[in-house]
Amino acid sequence: MSEPTHPLLPFPPLSLSASLVERCQELSSDTPIPGFLFAGVHAGIKRSSEALDVGLISCTSTATCAGVYTQNQVVAAPVTLSRRHLASTTQVRAVIVNSGNANACTGEGGDRDALLMANSVVDQLLESSTSLSAAHIQVASTGVIGAPLPIKKLTDAIPMVVSSLESSGLKRFATAIMTTDNRPKSRALKLNLKGVKGAGETTEVMIAGCSKGAGMIHPNMATMLSYLCTDAKVAADDLQKLWVEVCDHSFNAITIDGDTSTNDTALILASGESSPLEGSPLQDEALSLFIEATRALATALAVDILRDGEGVEHVAHLTVRGARTSTEARQVAETIALSPLVKTAMNGEDPNWGRIIAAVGRSGVEVDPSVITLCIGGEKIYDRGQWCGLEAEEVAHQAMCGAEYPIEVDLSLGVSDCTLYTTDLSAQYVRINADYRS
Repeated sequence: MSEPTHPLLPFPPLSLSASLVERCQELSSDTPIPGFLFAGVHAGIKRSSEALDVGLISCTSTATCAGVYTQNQVVAAPVTLSRRHLASTTQVRAVIVNSGNANACTGEGGDRDALLMANSVVDQLLESSTSLSAAHIQVASTGVIGAPLPIKKLTDAIPMVVSSLESSGLKRFATAIMTTDNRPKSRALKLNLKGVKGAGETTEVMIAGCSKGAGMIHPNMATMLSYLCTDAKVAADDLQKLWVEVCDHSFNAITIDGDTSTNDTALILASGESSPLEGSPLQDEALSLFIEATRALATALAVDILRDGEGVEHVAHLTVRGARTSTEARQVAETIALSPLVKTAMNGEDPNWGRIIAAVGRSGVEVDPSVITLCIGGEKIYDRGQWCGLEAEEVAHQAMCGAEYPIEVDLSLGVSDCTLYTTDLSAQYVRINADYRS
């Protein structure tokens, strides 16, 4: 991948709530997670002669899995297959991913290739003492839509990727799933549950994950692949429920350009190895802390996608408060976050509050301009229908010169809120996407 022509935004440490600060520790993303092995290899799917383009997550035994997939009606073959597999069993043994080709809009041949990917992994992982089928394999592809998958290159590489599996290989896996990303995105943490109600004999759990994505990013699953692995023991129903909630506030709360794709997948896999074999799943306070820690990690990975976004120079944490309902708060937030005029003002570091207030007014939500307030970088620049002056704008401008800052809109109509994460829109974004297939 060519060197980016814009500054790379930093990946800061995890942002932890007060309840997690004393119990969470951020770790190197290559820290082993009990129950999981990772690998990434070069199969020749990408044009680069050395780029990693096939990744594998392997569970030492089956892990409980929950998933959220694209809501696009045009769905890639791997997503269709993986949805079907997860509907038949929540127990997963491996996740196989290729980059460089989306295997989307490829007809019956694409369906066959996705299944062949799964069966090829089964053939390599099958052990005489293990009952393993294609249903235990999750499959994903990412890249250009429409081209047939070079399936022989991929299946020929599967023995190599299986033999390359290692406990500290998450970064290599994260590299193998990239497309227009400039760098891999992976993180890990340890959660201390000693003495917490509902933890049983579990004293600590590990959570690690990675994400891929840089463009075609918008709520309701974007062009992303995201995977979290944990040694926590969580009941399957609890895992799916919490994963939907986590994704709603992380991977489904980011936008770059308003586009979503055909291949988006976010999975969490729980090996249960932090608990004795007959131990109980996490419950009560322990489960709540686990959800909170998982959400913190997923949110960081989601915002890392924006920090590595195509042509992105600034990221805004956009919060709309004081709405009548959470639905209305999100509707206003999405209108602001998607506005090309707001995004280009961000790129120009211009606190053009009129563009934000105008977006609020056209959101379709009934508002009262005389009670709205707007802050950028913590500085109030619009207060109950009136501009706060040049001095306030200058403070806001200084905040907008930074890589990352908050924008807060208070509608003063109720108690509901919504936080989304958005980016500026640069000329570099246009160049990247104009040249994507050339």
